[in-house]
Amino acid sequence: MRVLVVEDDKDLNRQLTDALVDAGYVVDRAYDG
Repeated sequence: MRVLVVEDDKDLNRQLTDALVDAGYVVDRAYDG
């Protein structure tokens, strides 16, 4: 499953992305909408 993480705090964005990737998701990131 592919997930889009949109979070302007880069540290939180990275933490969320890392956790989702570890759980088996494919993650795209954005820092603003």
